[in-house]
Amino acid sequence: MSISDETRTFLQSLRDPSERVLTDFVPEELRLDETGAIVVVCSDCHQRKDMSAFLARVAEACGVSELYHKLKVNAAGIALDPDSSLHRKGKHRLLTLEEDIRDTMLPSVKGITTVILIAHFPCGKAGLEGISDEEQMQSLLVGKARLKEHLYVPRVVCAVHVDWGGHNRRMYRITRRDWEAWCHRHDRTPTFRRISPVAPSDFVVLAD
Repeated sequence: MSISDETRTFLQSLRDPSERVLTDFVPEELRLDETGAIVVVCSDCHQRKDMSAFLARVAEACGVSELYHKLKVNAAGIALDPDSSLHRKGKHRLLTLEEDIRDTMLPSVKGITTVILIAHFPCGKAGLEGISDEEQMQSLLVGKARLKEHLYVPRVVCAVHVDWGGHNRRMYRITRRDWEAWCHRHDRTPTFRRISPVAPSDFVVLAD
């Protein structure tokens, strides 16, 4: 299933050179080292093959083995936004995902310090929860900010996978700087500036 006409218009506007929000994802620019990356990706059966093929190209371009620790969850990168309507029935999805990322970073487990968060369009889970395209972008970048602030992840890269239809699928980069600039131009508030605090009972500090 490809994107709707409404989503197509929105994403094309973000690709417009005058906006420059969704930029081409150049594999070499990721600069992976031998530890690889933790990848938060949706388990969508229709998009999984293309996402995996892209990640393989990134590894090859960086000259490393295909070392990815994939954490598969419906809605993928946007599930790290604690204020998302994804969590209306509880934050177990969020807490489990953050715990998995934190554990994987431990030197005694994998020692991986790069996280790639992927949002994808269309996203069935986002559709079920009534999450708009713009809200998905916001939640993806909230997820990055939360990982940087609360889990102290050294490097978080945000990517957006789009199924344009007709076997035309692409992966794009999005940064907080570019999204914030877009928000200011369009009278929006970049919600990653308002990260929900972590309750003391949310997390247990794990020893290495």
